[in-house]
Amino acid sequence: MDPKIRQLLNQLPPKPFRSKLEPHFDLIRELRKKRLTYDEIAQFLAGNLNLAVAPSTIYAFMHARARRRDQSNPPLPDPSDPIGQSPEATEVAARIQAVRERAARARLPAPAKPRFEYVEGQPLTLLPDRKD
Repeated sequence: MDPKIRQLLNQLPPKPFRSKLEPHFDLIRELRKKRLTYDEIAQFLAGNLNLAVAPSTIYAFMHARARRRDQSNPPLPDPSDPIGQSPEATEVAARIQAVRERAARARLPAPAKPRFEYVEGQPLTLLPDRKD
C-alpha cells in the first residue's frame, strides 16, 4: 500500500463501539457460562455497573456476536479429502464411501409397474394386476 495512504489511515481516530455492551462482552459471556439468564445479567449490570439495559438487548448482542464468530471460523477440513492423509486413512475413507453407496442403492425403491396404459386418441385403460 502507498505510504501516503497508510499514513492517512494511521491518522484516523478509532471509531467508538456502537454498543454500550461491547466493553462488557467477556463479563456477559462468563455470566452466561455460569448459566445466568439474560434477565439476571441485566440486573447484575444495573446493580454493579450502573448500566441499564433490557434483557432482550443482551440476547441480541450475544447472538450477533455468536453469528459473527461462526462466520469467521473457517470450515473444518473434509475427512474424505485424500490430500495429506496416510494410505490407511485413504483406504478407510474409500471403504466408508463404498458402504454409503451400497446403502443408498439398497434404499432405492423398485421401479413402479405401470397401472394404466396410454394409447393416443383413446381413454386411459386400467391394466389388470399382475403377480410377477
